[in-house]
Parts: sequence; structure tokens; C-alpha cells
Amino acid sequence: YCMPHWPGQIPENWRRLFFGALGHGMQIVNLFEFRPVHAAYTENHCSNPETYRTILRSFRELGQFEDIIQSGRKRPAKAALWFSETADIWGDNDGSFTAGKRTLYSAIIHQGTPLDFVVEAGNLKNYRVLFLADAHVSRRDSEAIGAWVKAGGTLFATAGAGMFDELNRPNILLRGMLGVTHVGLDAPASSFVGMVKQELPFAVPVDEIAGESDSTPVYGVRSRVKLAGAKVQLKFKSGSPALTLHTQGRGQAHYAAFLPGLTYFAPGTPKVPVDRGTTAQASAHLIPTRFDTRIAKLLQFANAANPVKCSEPLVEANIIDSSKGNVVILSNWSGGGVKALEVSLPPDLAKKKITVASGAAFKNDGNKVTLDLNVADALILR
Repeated sequence: YCMPHWPGQIPENWRRLFFGALGHGMQIVNLFEFRPVHAAYTENHCSNPETYRTILRSFRELGQFEDIIQSGRKRPAKAALWFSETADIWGDNDGSFTAGKRTLYSAIIHQGTPLDFVVEAGNLKNYRVLFLADAHVSRRDSEAIGAWVKAGGTLFATAGAGMFDELNRPNILLRGMLGVTHVGLDAPASSFVGMVKQELPFAVPVDEIAGESDSTPVYGVRSRVKLAGAKVQLKFKSGSPALTLHTQGRGQAHYAAFLPGLTYFAPGTPKVPVDRGTTAQASAHLIPTRFDTRIAKLLQFANAANPVKCSEPLVEANIIDSSKGNVVILSNWSGGGVKALEVSLPPDLAKKKITVASGAAFKNDGNKVTLDLNVADALILR
């Protein structure tokens, strides 16, 4: 579903989401109800001429590289975010953990680190970094994750992650891997965050991470742990560890006793009235662009960096590979147009012939393409 309903969805956001979905491997798109209000048979409709123009233009652009999309696949990432049925059974994504996981995903993407989703630890061999946000991990998967870390992987766990197994027993394997012992979770109602833009601006910090000159508030959940081999990297003002590091074999395991994504997004979510207006300034369409720099540095893992590098960090770049060619999908989340965006291509793409889906003028300097990017576009390489 990439729905263009209006009022409710503005054209530029539809285009951004459409190209973003293509970059993540979409091959079938459903516009659902795409008729004016007087002809629609549901409460969903589109009565905005500009939306029709935007969709027509976007589909015509897609026609230039649809063969690549239909026969291709998104290039595998070097970092992954953990999902599992075990966590679903125990409701690990309830409460603030849901928003925490969504914002963590976005925060990692913003650091130029593409993410795959994995649901079985046996599929970790091609990854260098694994992000874990689920409290419950099966013993089988815990053993596989542990072996992967010792072989050189980097594990990054957030508040409460990996503390229990599939039977809700203490997860001795992952607690030992992380080097911490679980004491408890604090999730006060005053700090709850479900919808980020709606509730994060009004959430009361559950604690603060101490700093040399200032402190960093944390929201939603705080985990209380005792050290069991790990070393403290950061502390809460309350005195308990906020971030730890434990070396295991050739790898390492980080434990963040909070939800980094919520702290990362906090500066970009202003206290504004919640509304579903039809302009880019309405809270429903507001795109956060100011983020916590301390958390940004914390989530930067160079060994899992994107092979495509953009001069604007808030432009997301995804590669679709096919025997018929390649396409680099560019989705602009910076809140405005980007002049002279520089896109550095990996060696396997740098020598190919380049065209731009929108027809925008560009400069090709071998492995670097420079162009003006509005909302979204695609570099077609054949």
C-alpha cells in the first residue's frame, strides 16, 4: 500500500514514500482507492489534482527502470535489526518499545547504515552488526548470536533486550554475552511514547545520561542492570550504567539501558497541535530534521556503512541490483530540496552509463554524481 488519499496525504510525501518503498524492494504497488470523492466507494478518496499529476509523473519515471525493479533485489546490508516470533508471543513490542524500535531503525538509517531484518540467528554470517531490541530471544538463537559475536560480530542491544528466553526464563546466554545482569525496567506512564510526533514532545524523561558539560534525557524506558564483566561507557544521573561494552572473542557487545531512538528524535519533535492538515507544516506531515548528535555518534558503525554515500546525511540511498542493470533510489528526508547533492558510487557502479529518472541535470565525475534533489529521484545505471 502506498496510498495517495487526499485530504490526508500530501503529494510530496506520497512521492517520498513511493520511491522509498521502491528502494526497499517493492515490486507491486497498490494505490487502493484512487478516485475523486464523488466516485469513491469508501471513505478513502483523492480530490487533489496535484496528487494525480505527481503519481502520473512518478509512474512514468518508474517506467524507465521498471525492468530492473521487477527482476532485481535490494542489495544486502551489512547490518541487521532483529525480529522474531518469540518476541511477538511475549509482546516485546508493546508500550514505548514499539516507538523505540521504529525510531531506532530511522536513526540507524540516518547514519548511512542500511538495515536488513533477520528473524533467525542462523542467517547472521553475512552481517557485521546486529541491533537487538527484543526482550525475549530463544535459547537456540541466543547460542547462534553468541557464536557470531565471538567470531567477530558486533551486537548492540537496547533496554531490556535479550534478558529472557522463549520460556520467560533468565537468558543466561545473552546476559553473559552482554556482561550484565538484569535488575528491572522502569517505564513510568508519564514517559510513555506511542506515537512519536504526538507524544514524545510531552513525555517526561525517565532519567538522564550524565555528560561532562550537559546531560542527555532518555524517554519511555530505563533498564537497571548490574555489571557482570562489561565495562561502563556512560552512566545515568541516577548512578546505574547507561551504556556498557563487553568484549567476547573477536567481537563485542554493547548494551544501551535506554531506547536510543526516542532520545535521538526528541530535538526534532516540537510541541505543536496534533492535526491532519493538508500542508507540509501540519504535524501529520512534519518531517523531523533535528536530532541528538550524541546518539547519532553512538550509532555510527563504519564497518556496516552504505556503499553509496550522500553529502546530505538525511538523503537515504538504496541500491537495487539486477542482471538488467542497477538503480540507486534517493529519498530526501532533509525537509527541503538539496542543491548540488553529491552521490559517491561504489566501484562496481561507477563505470556504468548513468541517467536520472526525473530528467534532472547532473554532473558525472567518475565515481561521483552531483545533482539537485527535490523529494526523491533515481539514478539508473546500465
